[in-house]
Amino acid sequence: MSKNIDFEQTVSEFEINGINDKIKGVIALLDSLSLSDEAGSHKYQAKSYETLGLILNSCIDDIENLKKGIEYMDTKMRENISN
Repeated sequence: MSKNIDFEQTVSEFEINGINDKIKGVIALLDSLSLSDEAGSHKYQAKSYETLGLILNSCIDDIENLKKGIEYMDTKMRENISN
């Protein structure tokens, strides 16, 4: 039985790292906004920025956990192709 896998359609760890870098950039911006002078002008504004940062941080953790599974699937696909 022939097994054809288009590896260009799969996701790599490199692509995931690029997404994480973008999320980390947004977290840095939110941290800056929560510390700026204007953040205190509304009662919950600074807390909102902090909360958004925490949520994005948890997304990074979730993505890091997914990377293990993606790495495993990639290894298995490549093993199956070479057999």
